[in-house]
Amino acid sequence: MNITCRPGTKSWSCVAIALLGVLGGCADDRMAGGNSSETPNTIAGRVVDSTGRSSIGDTVEIRPADWISENVPVQGVDRAWRTTTDSLGRYQFKGLPSGAYVVRSRNRSAGFLSEAVSVGRGRPEADLGVDTANPFLDVVGRVVADSSWIGDSAKVHVCGTDQSAVLDKSGAFRLEAVPAGHVRLLAILGRQASAARAKDEFRLPREGLIAPRLLAPTRFEDEDYSKWPRLRKARVVFSGRGWYLGSDLSLAPIRVRLDESIIPGEWEPTGASLRFSDSSGTKLPYEIESWDPVARRAEVWVRLDTANKGSEAHYLWVRWGRPDAPERSDGARVFDPAQGWVGVWHLSGGDPWKSSTGNGLRLAATSVRRANGAISGGLVLSPSSELVVEGDALQGWQETSISLWARIDSARDGADLARMGALSVPDSSDWILGVSGRGDSLRVSFRTVSQIRSKASGLSAPFAAGRWTSLGGVFSASTPRQRLVVDDDAQNVNWTDSFPVRRRTLVVGGGFSGLVDEIRLRRVASHPEAIRMQWGADRDDSPVLEWLP
Repeated sequence: MNITCRPGTKSWSCVAIALLGVLGGCADDRMAGGNSSETPNTIAGRVVDSTGRSSIGDTVEIRPADWISENVPVQGVDRAWRTTTDSLGRYQFKGLPSGAYVVRSRNRSAGFLSEAVSVGRGRPEADLGVDTANPFLDVVGRVVADSSWIGDSAKVHVCGTDQSAVLDKSGAFRLEAVPAGHVRLLAILGRQASAARAKDEFRLPREGLIAPRLLAPTRFEDEDYSKWPRLRKARVVFSGRGWYLGSDLSLAPIRVRLDESIIPGEWEPTGASLRFSDSSGTKLPYEIESWDPVARRAEVWVRLDTANKGSEAHYLWVRWGRPDAPERSDGARVFDPAQGWVGVWHLSGGDPWKSSTGNGLRLAATSVRRANGAISGGLVLSPSSELVVEGDALQGWQETSISLWARIDSARDGADLARMGALSVPDSSDWILGVSGRGDSLRVSFRTVSQIRSKASGLSAPFAAGRWTSLGGVFSASTPRQRLVVDDDAQNVNWTDSFPVRRRTLVVGGGFSGLVDEIRLRRVASHPEAIRMQWGADRDDSPVLEWLP
């Protein structure tokens, strides 16, 4: 990219001659999470003007370093923290979740952008020192790509901010009033999971010239992993000495936990260069749920191409350490709607209500608070708590699978863990994953509509209070068969019922106190081994991955 900065009539003008390339990314669409009330992380600094005097009353905001304007939902909260500078130009943000952030200051005519700033366990406070607010600059440029790739939704974003600009048919763009400082641009040329992308990163000065850059166009499938400088290998163990898998599975998501013993040395702020492949060299889609570069811990979902019964013949490679690598984290590829995934809520990061499947389904929460979950972030529920998802995508199929991690501390008899049905009429539900009994005699059950109407108990199994448990309910129309999976135990019964699903509302919670994490909903009947594998692979002591020297 060739950028020249010069004064204009009303503002400085910065011309970007060309942004070459069609793939890239700022980072994934999430931030390392936790309960913000339990994380005392602080970012602070001071703003002065070009003469060195305190810049008083400037608006200062921080967002996750990977934030782009597309992350702001049509209805919802823009995930930003805002304050104003005091009489000495100082600002401070407290109680931040662990992660990487961008700081932006602005007044009527000037501002600055920071580099990605990481805070978390081991570095709870970050002092940015003194930054100078310089006049705004316009960034004008072009994304060089096939015109057929440039649709109406093609945009260029300034990462870590809500600023963006639409591309014209030739790929030209103009970003107005960009604060001087460290700028990362992300071009996204479509809305689908495989949309072409390009990125560039540079310092935006008041004057001078930035040397041209050439960004090589690549797709996810075309990247040459031999050019990644760091890698680590793990054996995937689905045999008796690991977690035994009783049936072959294809396109199976598993959790991969990373820490400093696997990725030694300093971690990059957002995990942008992370990549995964398997024994056959297949590039594996992945989604970063949490990335803490300070504590050097991460939770990543990787979709295995195959998971074979009783096998130890497969390997997983993780690669990292290439500074110019674009971000490829994409939940919609791991939990592909084409494979029947309707909603997957990790309940963590900067936007815990967002589904990873990319279909826009969002949780609406009542009386919940965030806390550490079974995987990363989770939610604490009381008897009056509810998580509600509504939408046309939640109806019209003949099979269903629901799974989640739950820790129930106490429950009334007949409490609902999850159900598909009207908000105020539980007995009208198409299915209910529920809890019966009291105290130490709890049982979890899965009932479908005919059993609900006849007050039948459905499939049930003992359930231990006070510990995290993986739960799943499945109804298969083709068999027909109903299944209940509790941790590694799967039960089933032949049962003909009055599906398809008619309701358009998913409700999680109602009548119990405890925590939930990792809610997954599919419009197909998952194999019980897939839900059992969720328990086997998700645990911290999981024997599925054996990391090799």
